[in-house]
Amino acid sequence: TEYGGEFVRTYELSSHHRIRLAAQADTDGIPILSLDEVRIIAWLQGDGTVRPALEGGFDGAIYQSKPQHVATLRALLSGVPHTESTRQRNPEYLPAVTFALRRSFVSDLWKRAEIEDIGPEAFVLSLSPEQRSAWLGALIDAEGNRQIAGRQTKEHVRITQVDGGLPDAITLAVYLQGDRPS
Repeated sequence: TEYGGEFVRTYELSSHHRIRLAAQADTDGIPILSLDEVRIIAWLQGDGTVRPALEGGFDGAIYQSKPQHVATLRALLSGVPHTESTRQRNPEYLPAVTFALRRSFVSDLWKRAEIEDIGPEAFVLSLSPEQRSAWLGALIDAEGNRQIAGRQTKEHVRITQVDGGLPDAITLAVYLQGDRPS
């Protein structure tokens, strides 16, 4: 059955109606940010860190151990000034790879994204659908896991985060992409 969108008064709702909980938002986006730059921002927010440098600007690094994501990050950062170091914490664990991005790059990226000024939720609201999809996909790679359980045909994604602005921004991004988080 296909459902069309219409406005219905609540007293007219019947079992034939469906209530839309989420729909993709058509927003303008931030033209000065490429999709790869939005992905880098997501990785920095997820498995990374950005902190003010004493001399001004921002320092940023991304940490990753999963081999498939290390390969993803190497490809994503191929044209970005950075250094890469690997540390074997314990033989039982995968090697930890640190991608330290050059201060000038992170400072410029953070300034253009205006994240420090507007916060993560307003940042997500300012992204285009394509940018939001790139941001959310990279954040899922950084902080989430994807699985298809049992007889389900649709992928189930779980993103783990501590309380604060980023989990709210993630929830907002999921809604704005037309999905419903739980």
